[in-house]
Amino acid sequence: MKQKTKINLRRILLMLLLALLLLVGVLSWNYLTFSSKQLDIDSVVKQRIDTASFQKSDNITLILDRFVQAIQIRSISTPMSKITNDDELYRFREFIQASFSNLHQAPFVCRTGVDFGDGRNPSMLLQWPGQEPELGAILLMSHFDVVPIEASSLSQWTHSPFSGHRDNQHVWGRGTLDCKHGVMAILEAVNQLANEGFQPQRTIYVALGHDEELGGTEGNSKMAAWFRSHGIRLHSIIDEGGCVFTQFPGLERPAALVGVAEKGFLTVEMTAKVAADKVGHSSMPPRETAVSILASAIHRVRLSPFPARMDGGLRDTLAFLGPRCRSIRSWQCPTCGYWVHLSKTN
Repeated sequence: MKQKTKINLRRILLMLLLALLLLVGVLSWNYLTFSSKQLDIDSVVKQRIDTASFQKSDNITLILDRFVQAIQIRSISTPMSKITNDDELYRFREFIQASFSNLHQAPFVCRTGVDFGDGRNPSMLLQWPGQEPELGAILLMSHFDVVPIEASSLSQWTHSPFSGHRDNQHVWGRGTLDCKHGVMAILEAVNQLANEGFQPQRTIYVALGHDEELGGTEGNSKMAAWFRSHGIRLHSIIDEGGCVFTQFPGLERPAALVGVAEKGFLTVEMTAKVAADKVGHSSMPPRETAVSILASAIHRVRLSPFPARMDGGLRDTLAFLGPRCRSIRSWQCPTCGYWVHLSKTN
């Protein structure tokens, strides 16, 4: 009996050893064939803006000055029903028109509220006609509205939120990251290209919304309706997205995340109905009330989250970043095909 048990244990251990060797072999093969998916193109030379540049380049100084002025305008998101004639949203639009006057004359076409069915609409849509207008157009999008400032948070700001304070490293203020930097970067780039005599092959549109933080129902939504009513089909749309980051574990080069998907949401309304003879009185409530029924239902939803998974954009992101991580060994799981990152210990 003991001899038979030993033989069975040996067989089990041998099978486990063979399975382990097979797993190591598959992982090793996946590791060796885990090649880079990056496109082989020349990197764009990054223009540095430093203190010396302020003195040497009037153009860079002008760009920074305009950005600071944009931050100083309190273009806080406001519903159309509450926008007044002297609202800061109009002031921002006037600032854009004055700062980039050449983008508001031929060959450029500027559309505003009247074109979107409401003359009071502060949003803007610039059109730069292309050499081949029959090709699908390119749409560059951003927004110049910002979220309100809580009065209780003012003491927590290093610099006043609308000061546009500038030092040797940063420009401070609401909108520097969401999303006046996008507005000004797009306009400065288009302005510079136009001044250099560049003519795009495709028509380029620049959509600048005034209520993105409120859902964009009066801004980008109305501009989308304008495109639809004129039968304009777009080749591509570039909107605000992720950042260029350097702190991804094991990644030794900067990486830019290109957003290709957006997490959706679902709004559910739940109603609890209790028979009139079961309601009771607040002084003598029944064992179960409408409130407790709703609480139980919400708690059950909370206990049943969607299963976590790695597919689509997340899987592709890891597949692209993995081969570039030199201090991390990236292996492909042979059963599920997901990239699993194993940190290399020193």
